[in-house]
Amino acid sequence: GRPLPPDQRQKEDEQLTRLLTNEAALQKERAGLQRDERHVRDLFKALPEAFDYEYDGSQDGEDADVLVRLKFHPNPKFQPPTEELRVLKGMEGTMVIDIPAERIAQIEGRLVRPVDFGWGILARLRPGGRFLLQQRNVGYGRWQMTRLALDFTGTILLFKPLKIDSTRTTSDFRRMPDRLTLKEGLELLKRQDEMADEGHRN
Repeated sequence: GRPLPPDQRQKEDEQLTRLLTNEAALQKERAGLQRDERHVRDLFKALPEAFDYEYDGSQDGEDADVLVRLKFHPNPKFQPPTEELRVLKGMEGTMVIDIPAERIAQIEGRLVRPVDFGWGILARLRPGGRFLLQQRNVGYGRWQMTRLALDFTGTILLFKPLKIDSTRTTSDFRRMPDRLTLKEGLELLKRQDEMADEGHRN
């Protein structure tokens, strides 16, 4: 909700321009986003078998929808289909479901026991790590992830410290014209930033 400092603004502008003019950089950025989305989809697919659930009450949502809370605990019979999903074997927390939309609105989990990768030789995550995933209806029947926060510590290759501390937030979704080019999209972003800066100065 605040303008970036000038040095950070310049870095962002340079990054956007690089993506616009460098096809390899753009493909790398797209691949990273697609990889993150794939991990989230794999996570959602594993949820029914990964945990045991219990009802934890209800609450009102942003759009007057009924949201149901569930507590979850690791299912001891769960066999993770991928190495990345092993983390679910040590996770417990709460889930919020938008009943009318039949969508998960939020998952908040914490690591309650160590999780080893490669028998602890490749990596080990310590208890106390947390993650938060939120998504919502952004209009036109589309649901998008609006927040993903990860905070984990551990070790890699037995001794090397591991620290994962990452938060990605997206907001202010708007429908753009069909067939909008990257160059037109960049110009639109710049105009919106200039208008936001002007609003803050006034």
